[in-house]
Amino acid sequence: MTNSDLIDYAFKNSNVPKKDCAIVLDKVIEGLQKSLRQGGGVSVSGLGIFRINRAVATTKVHPLTGLIVQVPAKKKIQFKVAKPLLDFVN
Repeated sequence: MTNSDLIDYAFKNSNVPKKDCAIVLDKVIEGLQKSLRQGGGVSVSGLGIFRINRAVATTKVHPLTGLIVQVPAKKKIQFKVAKPLLDFVN
């Protein structure tokens, strides 16, 4: 399901104009990004929890050349599915 599919679904199942559905979806995504950028997590009831996980810097060995490569620290987005959604899918 894409952004336009979500907008169409919201439009068909509510009394809100399609343009407003698109604005709301954009603002929700913007809020999610802003919270994650600031290091906070986002918990959406029934969907799950988004949070930042920090990966530490490590050294790895290149399998073909045997050279040691420095892998820098970075941030990763972690998503934990809410139990109701997981139960619904299974």
